[in-house]
Amino acid sequence: MKLLKSLIIALVASCASFTAMAQDVDNSWSFCYSDGTLIPNGSTVTTNFYKVSEFDEFMIPTHLYVKNTTDAAAYLKITYNVREMPNGAFKYCFPGTCQVANTTGLFTSQNGGGPAGSVHDTQTEWLPASQGAASYGTCSVLASITVLSINSGFPPTYDVIGQGHSITINMVYDASSTAINGLNGDKADIILDGNSIRGIGSFESLTVFTLDGKMVSEDNLKTGVYVARMIAGKNSLVKKIYVK
Repeated sequence: MKLLKSLIIALVASCASFTAMAQDVDNSWSFCYSDGTLIPNGSTVTTNFYKVSEFDEFMIPTHLYVKNTTDAAAYLKITYNVREMPNGAFKYCFPGTCQVANTTGLFTSQNGGGPAGSVHDTQTEWLPASQGAASYGTCSVLASITVLSINSGFPPTYDVIGQGHSITINMVYDASSTAINGLNGDKADIILDGNSIRGIGSFESLTVFTLDGKMVSEDNLKTGVYVARMIAGKNSLVKKIYVK
């Protein structure tokens, strides 16, 4: 009986410790989409469309942002754990200066921040070694926010005050990947919101199809693979979406 009581006490203590750890997450910043829609802590975001930048870089962009969810100025840095990268490099430019990771491992952005409610582009993308089947694969990165405070002085210094949200980013390049045709991906995108497909940014229409070409509602979709098409003037974005 004493052994059973000891086991129960240990289990309760373990659960209390886990709950305390979960509550210790600093929510000052959250990953989000370009329109400010928050991405829940611990989410996995998968993108499988590509573009060629103005510098002729072939890339799989994430179009992910961070948002200050507080009512005052706040500061942060982002750590990227590049877990899997079959070829090429992972580029991260937050808050403005670009850095390139050519191997797997841990990499940290420069410090940045902004006023209450502000949204900032993480400017992250996978740069496959080449365009074509030889570079197919998935670049998988765990992105984690560290919340900072800023000290007076020039140049300013920062102190760590908390560990924030983390998300897993899967940048997929394979035969199913589709191109961004003419749309400014930083302002328009197609996202999965629960089991519904949504368009964000400036666009005129969004249509969703099954793989056999049947047009369906964008809401309350069943588990499966869908093709979504966004139209903005003469430009279009086609994206394959996986609903779990």
